Amino acid sequence: MRRERLLLERLSVETRLLLLSAGPPHTDGEFHDLLATRSVDWVRLLTMADRERATGVLWRRIKPHLPPTFPDEMRAPFERTAMVADFTASYLEQRIGETMAHLNERGVRGLLLKGGALAATVYGSFAERPMGDIDLLIEDGRTEEAFDAFREIGWRWDAVAFPRERYQAHHHFPPLLDSRGMDLRLEIHTELFVEGSPFDLSARRLFEAGREISIGAGRVVIPSAEHLLLHSCVHYTWSHMMLFGAWRAFRDVIALSGAGLNWELFLAEAKRYRAESACFWTLRLAERLAGASLPQEVLARLAESTSVRWISVCERHAAREMLANADRCPSQWLRRTLWETAIRPDEAGHGAARPWLLDDMAPENLAPERREFGMVRAARQLPRLGAWIRYVAALAR
Repeated sequence: MRRERLLLERLSVETRLLLLSAGPPHTDGEFHDLLATRSVDWVRLLTMADRERATGVLWRRIKPHLPPTFPDEMRAPFERTAMVADFTASYLEQRIGETMAHLNERGVRGLLLKGGALAATVYGSFAERPMGDIDLLIEDGRTEEAFDAFREIGWRWDAVAFPRERYQAHHHFPPLLDSRGMDLRLEIHTELFVEGSPFDLSARRLFEAGREISIGAGRVVIPSAEHLLLHSCVHYTWSHMMLFGAWRAFRDVIALSGAGLNWELFLAEAKRYRAESACFWTLRLAERLAGASLPQEVLARLAESTSVRWISVCERHAAREMLANADRCPSQWLRRTLWETAIRPDEAGHGAARPWLLDDMAPENLAPERREFGMVRAARQLPRLGAWIRYVAALAR
């Protein structure tokens, strides 16, 4: 384990506890020490965990180490939120099974992506890999058929909120909502990445390298462990730009690294699909913040794809950006600049492709800044002076 103490000390105790809950059992001692020696804002921790869908896992990890100062009035909210999370996980597993059985009857093959695939394999439990979306890749030419078929078994399309025309250039259909009242979404994918993405890992390749398993009454294809890790890394570092989803990404790295992964094959696939820098950053942050135990040779080889000179600065920036806090970077321009410094998209062969240019739903496009330059840009930053001071201080200390 190579957790970085100085990096961790820059983070709030709530952030550290949440990241620890993504980690392996050997971090239990650190749980105990933090809880015994630090003051915890329990409301904030619950809010952060709920946002990451991590409450059930966090509560199971943290309960044996609760200090005497734990407020009695917080026990019920934690227990209730964890219970709802576990019930949702059980329901989601059942829903996947019946959804796939309905698809199997039509002779259509589906491939389960991300959390669903991981929960059914390396975690062995849907409660241990919480999620809100079911991401399902459908074999070529059968996506429209699947979209219609799923609406026959309680998946509802809200055409007003999610019009088809908005998704014409996307790699998935509009989401289908669970009509039974649960907060679940089903997304039918045509490919793994959005159109124009520099990563050309195709649906065909995933089906070829995958294997079929049973979930309930249904049969579904699961990607190889190497492709699951590759996708998890790219999804966090590139698609989410390291701005959210850290808890699940790090937990997935830890689960997959102990599941008989072929690291040489993983490295070959990362190089083949121009994802080496994206993989490096997810793995490095998972190791240094959540306690992942990873082969140092793998990290050393992937590190060649990034800018060694700027690793420390980019790492400190990413650690502060991954979970909501008051010291986040106040400039979208700087955020993008540091992301490019870390990922080095030009050197990676990504061409002009950037997340914020390809996907209007990318996190960087949710609150776009005006395109202004020179003195105009500088003048607009004056009201943010306090935010800049807090951000620079947080990054430098």
